[in-house]
Amino acid sequence: MTFQRFLLGLALIAVLGVAVWAATYAVYGAQWSSFYGWAVAVLACVPGLAWVLGRRLRTNGHSRFWSLLVVVPMALAAIGQIGYWLAFFSDANSAVLLSMVRGGINANGAVLYATLGFVFGVLGLLVFIKTVTRKKTEAEFQAGL
Repeated sequence: MTFQRFLLGLALIAVLGVAVWAATYAVYGAQWSSFYGWAVAVLACVPGLAWVLGRRLRTNGHSRFWSLLVVVPMALAAIGQIGYWLAFFSDANSAVLLSMVRGGINANGAVLYATLGFVFGVLGLLVFIKTVTRKKTEAEFQAGL
């Protein structure tokens, strides 16, 4: 896969994500879209993103495993967001407990959020670097190229 096709694939996935979010907003309104919209859009984009990243990584001689380091945390975060709101609205007793837990995490979670953001940002950067760099063959490595 050429770099231009890789960028085109990423752009199409971004357009898909925005379209899915816009459809969620149009069908369910602002309130429900704020709860579920972005998580649904991310879940819609995950398979395509894994495919595009995997193809580009294979083209450059890298393992497709690296694409999982990007898409699995995204999918788990989206599933967690949807699951949280489903549990929140399904039972009044669990809603109180979930609100207290979420409030505690939000009040004291700045370091956790910053750490997770940094770790996943570095992983994303590493995978992106692997998509733009070609792995040297044994002959190129021996020749010092």
